[in-house]
Amino acid sequence: MPELDFVAVLDDRVVGRIIYFKAFWVGKDGMEYEVINFGPISVLPSY
Repeated sequence: MPELDFVAVLDDRVVGRIIYFKAFWVGKDGMEYEVINFGPISVLPSY
C-alpha cells in the first residue's frame, strides 16, 4: 500500500520508516476478514 508508506525526515536525513500492508484474518466463524497491518517500523538508534 504505497499510499501508507511513511518516512520520518529530519534535516534532510531519513531517520525512520513504517509501512502498512493488507492481510487477512480468519475469525472464529471461519470467515476471512481483510485488515491493514503495519510493520516493520524502523528508527535510527540515535533517535
